[in-house]
Amino acid sequence: MKTLVAALALSACGAVSATTINLGVFDEDTNSLSFDHKSATKLVFNHPFTDVVDFQLTVPNDLSASLTFANNTKFNMTLNSWSLNEVGVGVIAPDAGSSFSAISYSGLGAGFYELSIHGTLTHGFKGNSYGGNLVTQLVPVPEPETYALMLAGLGVVGFMARRRRKV
Repeated sequence: MKTLVAALALSACGAVSATTINLGVFDEDTNSLSFDHKSATKLVFNHPFTDVVDFQLTVPNDLSASLTFANNTKFNMTLNSWSLNEVGVGVIAPDAGSSFSAISYSGLGAGFYELSIHGTLTHGFKGNSYGGNLVTQLVPVPEPETYALMLAGLGVVGFMARRRRKV
């Protein structure tokens, strides 16, 4: 009898699952991509999951990410943590002032990134879901005219300093 109860308890506990969502490429014309995930498991108890959202930046960007989730009152999904990894580099620390549901990253370079989302579906059936939105903002790059004007100004200041020494 104890073995039967143990077998039933173990079968009710789900194995760790992982899903990969490929968002594609952020380029100069695309600055926002959204994703969503719905629980596909029919009956679960304490079912941990890890979802990975892949995307690529073609130019340097600042990134803000937000997560929202909807629970049916009879079911319970908990989002435990999330992190941003640059492929081949490692985990990137979020900006100061980021919260759990809204994280921002400044000065990301062009490259491939993975947003890892870890959570637990405590109990329930299909229907639990969460979604997210990634928004990029191009990092401002000084125009060549800015450098030309700065160099011209330094030249004038240098000319005036040299002229004063001669007088």
